[in-house]
Amino acid sequence: ENSNFNKIAHLSNGLVLELSRDGEYYIVDNGRECTDPVIVIPDTYNGLPISMIAEGAFVGNETIKSLTISENVIWIDQLVFSGCTALEYNEYGNAKYLGSADNPYAFLISGVSEDIESVEIHESTQAIAGRAFLNNTKLTAVKIPDSVIAIAKAAFSYTALSKLDLGEGIKYIGEQ
Repeated sequence: ENSNFNKIAHLSNGLVLELSRDGEYYIVDNGRECTDPVIVIPDTYNGLPISMIAEGAFVGNETIKSLTISENVIWIDQLVFSGCTALEYNEYGNAKYLGSADNPYAFLISGVSEDIESVEIHESTQAIAGRAFLNNTKLTAVKIPDSVIAIAKAAFSYTALSKLDLGEGIKYIGEQ
């Protein structure tokens, strides 16, 4: 008998959710096989919030064009959308975002390129994804608005940051 059988949920079009170890929330564990070009990550599943997107969850998916993410998500790990060549982002202040109709700038996914010298983070952004500014060697200063509650691991690795102003809303900061 597979003891994890009840812990894994398969949503339509290949989206896989996994229950967190503490049983408090769901994690988008895999979307690499999603075949629908428009994906919506719902607020809840089985009465619990969907709060995290796991490392590499959608890596290499060339089908997804639009992805709506619930504001219940507070953590987007690294390499989540690497190789998602058809995915369309919202852009603001030298950065690419995903979100919902209510807040299209909820999740800062990456800089528009590795050559940016500055970034203005939208005032309604709630989380910065892992490796968002990896290798942006010209980026020297960033001001994080109070709306941001989470900065995932390696978000600013290998940058030239000499000044980082953290907003008052920060609750979670990943390693590196």
